[in-house]
Amino acid sequence: MGSNADMGLEFRLGGWLFRNGYCLYAPAYHLYKKYVDRFGLRLIRSAVGQGSVILDVGANIGALSVLFSDMVGPGGRVHAFEPEALNFQRLRRRVRKRGNISTYPLAVSDRSGPLKLYKSSSLNVDHRTYDDGSGREVAEAEAVAIDDLFGSRRVDLVKMDIQGSECQALAGMRETLRNNPDAVLYIECWPYGLKKAGASGEELLDLVSGLGFQPKMIDPRNRRLTDIRFSRSEWESRETDPSAYFDLWCQRHFPDPQQY
Repeated sequence: MGSNADMGLEFRLGGWLFRNGYCLYAPAYHLYKKYVDRFGLRLIRSAVGQGSVILDVGANIGALSVLFSDMVGPGGRVHAFEPEALNFQRLRRRVRKRGNISTYPLAVSDRSGPLKLYKSSSLNVDHRTYDDGSGREVAEAEAVAIDDLFGSRRVDLVKMDIQGSECQALAGMRETLRNNPDAVLYIECWPYGLKKAGASGEELLDLVSGLGFQPKMIDPRNRRLTDIRFSRSEWESRETDPSAYFDLWCQRHFPDPQQY
């Protein structure tokens, strides 16, 4: 989803604009997300519709939440989770007139309760729930396990972009996903961040597969889904490269890929 840390100049400029010119940043970031995630959004539109329920885990300021809101319509619901206080304030303000978005000032993890949030001083898209050793400012936050909120309730799609903590979040939504056999997962896979969080890209794929999903890599340039066949050395290379990330599209049953 193109929002992880230690990126190039465009992210640094975006971070500066977020802090110093938010009235320009918000619409610019909205357009940016529509562009860079356009194939992912196309996949999402193929999987959800009016009345669907979407979990936006790592909603940030709500750029995707508002797009999801339009997709599911007044009979659907978007549940947007964002633990960082300023991001959440701006998320809530952004969606306040949309009656089908619920916002939660919470991280999503494997268990509900307090946790520490390690904040980025330069990028509002790079707050983390683990200590990467870089001396970040620490804030107290609250986490929720999705199973504690949803359990047997309907969920059609989970979008997740939480800087490497995806394995912990998935571990806390096993029951919810079991109870929603047609649910789809749209997840950022950032091996560098996953390793910093104590997991790995391989572990993420194994966890997704263990929940009954078939993970595919999104190839946005060629607008297709591909199988993931990295060697251990390729994973290791990605684990040391903060710019190496990709998005996963995970379903339990795949129809003819030509439909995408």
